[in-house]
Amino acid sequence: MSGAPPWSGKVLKGSSVDSLREYLQNVREVKATRFEVQWNPATVAIDRETAIRSLRRVSRDGATFTFAANEPVVERIRPGSILWVRDLALRKVDAVGTEGASSRCTRKRSA
Repeated sequence: MSGAPPWSGKVLKGSSVDSLREYLQNVREVKATRFEVQWNPATVAIDRETAIRSLRRVSRDGATFTFAANEPVVERIRPGSILWVRDLALRKVDAVGTEGASSRCTRKRSA
């Protein structure tokens, strides 16, 4: 690898669209062993390109993800969904809300 990643030494700011995009565009993928996956029907997978295009914010505690509401895959997210954002997160969704042009997916914090 030539040099440190662009975000090295910086805090990933979940409230910054530019910071999220920079991370997703530059994160080095770990080459995985290939295997067959049978997804749970409740899983909503957000691929890298979709995340770069539509992810707007991640709350500081990682419990709330905000996406552009006009992204087709975001319309499939419901309470009970399993949200998989490639290279970033895997969360069960407890609540979904829409505010203007954004949709929010929230996971309740454990006690």
